[in-house]
Amino acid sequence: MKKAIITTILTTAVLSQNAFSAQPQSTRFGVGVSAANFTVNDPDGSTGDTSLGYLSGLMVTPLSRNHPYIRVFSELSYRRFTLEPGVNTVGQQVTSLSLSGIAQHAFNVSQTYRPWVGLGFQAGLNDYKNRHTVDGGGFLDQQYADRSQTSFNILLNAGLSFKHVAFNITYHSPLDDGIEGVQLQMFYLFKGEMFR
Repeated sequence: MKKAIITTILTTAVLSQNAFSAQPQSTRFGVGVSAANFTVNDPDGSTGDTSLGYLSGLMVTPLSRNHPYIRVFSELSYRRFTLEPGVNTVGQQVTSLSLSGIAQHAFNVSQTYRPWVGLGFQAGLNDYKNRHTVDGGGFLDQQYADRSQTSFNILLNAGLSFKHVAFNITYHSPLDDGIEGVQLQMFYLFKGEMFR
């Protein structure tokens, strides 16, 4: 199950190392604060959705010195949330450790801000526990077995960078029975400016 995570880590590391070699001072690390609305594609039925907040560790690396407007945006995050059960919806407790890599392209339209668009991939180790539905009176109706899986998502991303702070909005589209939703993120990079 962990092979996909390891493969994603190695791929991100190779891309970042290539960029780091071409532009030694350009790789920057940071922290992101996200607000998201997520649901789960459950194999045993539909689920509700929920809103949550979480922190992420970030690494941003320009692809090369010759392509300063293309960068690799990497994110490591841990998320935990609960989906409430219903008569026709499967409630559950969800935990997820995920690694994302997004190729972003910038548009040099202003010296004050810079828009980005991106396409990426996410691999996550997800656990789904206490999966059940309830009857009309709110009592337990159907109990389902816990699930653990390696999940994969396609990420569609757009962002806006200022000098030291930036904003991203990302749509998470699962390729399997995973987590789907929209993430709004504000992040700060500790080293250097966003435009460099």
